[in-house]
Amino acid sequence: SELVYISVDKANKTFCDVGGILFTSDMTRLLAYPSASGASTISIPSTVTKIAPMAFFECNNLKTIEYQGTAAQWSKITIGEMNYGLFSTSIICTDATK
Repeated sequence: SELVYISVDKANKTFCDVGGILFTSDMTRLLAYPSASGASTISIPSTVTKIAPMAFFECNNLKTIEYQGTAAQWSKITIGEMNYGLFSTSIICTDATK
């Protein structure tokens, strides 16, 4: 609950981090967002197809997710259980009307 940032060694072949968020090295799975991060907006790449259970658990500061894909792509993402932090965020996709 006090995790602010996640950092992965560049030599790690299994995991990587982008902006303090933990992903699999192929960027298809978002594994963890640090719940104590002060960020109110984050970006998720369009390569993500799965969000791990509890990846956004107790992320009270998070208000907006900028998804780098379309709304149709977002709707196909498998979202694991207990990601309550996603329910209170605005999801903005690249095809959103401005």
